[in-house]
Amino acid sequence: MSRRIGSVLLAIVTTVLVMLSLVVNWAYTEVFTTSRFVNTASVAAQQPQVQSEIAEAMIAPLIEDRDVPVVFQSILQSAAARIVASPAFQTFWSDAIRGIHQPLVQELRSDASTAATSHRVDLRPMITQLVSDIREENPRLGLLLADEYPQAEFELLNAEDLESARSAVSTITLIRTLLPIAALVFLVLSYFTAPSSARTVRRPALLLAVGSGFAVLLSLLLPTIASALASASNTEISQAIASSTSTSLRTQSLIVIVIGLSVLGGATLLQRRRESTTP
Repeated sequence: MSRRIGSVLLAIVTTVLVMLSLVVNWAYTEVFTTSRFVNTASVAAQQPQVQSEIAEAMIAPLIEDRDVPVVFQSILQSAAARIVASPAFQTFWSDAIRGIHQPLVQELRSDASTAATSHRVDLRPMITQLVSDIREENPRLGLLLADEYPQAEFELLNAEDLESARSAVSTITLIRTLLPIAALVFLVLSYFTAPSSARTVRRPALLLAVGSGFAVLLSLLLPTIASALASASNTEISQAIASSTSTSLRTQSLIVIVIGLSVLGGATLLQRRRESTTP
């Protein structure tokens, strides 16, 4: 009886490890898959706080070392905010993040001895649009604006944050490699720990399928949970991350369910065939 209980517990541990592996795999793909990274960063750029920071970064090089009245600065801020909230800016931002992602990934994967660098989005194309709009709408203000602005960037990730991210990514990569191996080891232990009369892959396969079914249920609830926990300032970001997590977890869990049920069905058919051929 103790061997049977031990086998069941090992099978449960296997299921837990598989579920953890699915979550870690989501975190890995969220960082290293360009489309997911761009999607999350694009949603972040739709947040009022982030848009305000980008608008400030657009205005700063225009009024630097120039005596621009406060009332004109307010007009600039309104114009910059309008541009940042426009669909054209969202397209520009997504393209810029897509261009930054591969160099960022290479740096995250580089040796820790390599000095980290900041990653910035060049805002000059949007500033050019801003200057054009201002000079058309308010020629007097347009005369006060700088004609050249070589430094017009928004810092997406500074060197200090990147150093911390390297450590986290290294840990996630290691865990992503070790978890499936550990799950396989516990699955084998579960099989060989069971008494000879009850030694079958059906029980681990069933637990795996059931556990994955709960993961699918959790993936359906994630957007609702994220919406309930998110603050008013980051609702859209939380929803985007929850949606990405939900889709990834659901897809991977469904694959595991299919594998578990396939193993369960195959083992059942094999056992019945053996019983039917036994005199």
